[in-house]
Amino acid sequence: MEPWMLGELIPIVGVVCIASVIIAKMFFRFEERKHQMMFQDKSAGNESLQAEVETLRQEVARLRDTSTQYDISIQHTLEDMQQRLERVEGKRSVAAPAKVEEQDQQTVGLRNP
Repeated sequence: MEPWMLGELIPIVGVVCIASVIIAKMFFRFEERKHQMMFQDKSAGNESLQAEVETLRQEVARLRDTSTQYDISIQHTLEDMQQRLERVEGKRSVAAPAKVEEQDQQTVGLRNP
């Protein structure tokens, strides 16, 4: 090679090297942004999942409270019904002997005349 050709190749090689460095830098930036976006998507997905799980926990707690309230309400209703039944049976047992005595007196009175 002649020396004058070597002098012309140096700027061309320099431009190619600078262009390849710029292209490599752009490629690595693109890859870095792509990985950042993937990480952010995963983080957002995890945060979204955590928020959904927390919402479900709150809903389960509300359902538990509601079912407990219904259970307590049913228990109170059953206790009230039991008390009423005991009162009715108590009145019936007190009233029943009096009626039996009246019936006995009427039957005795019918037989004796």
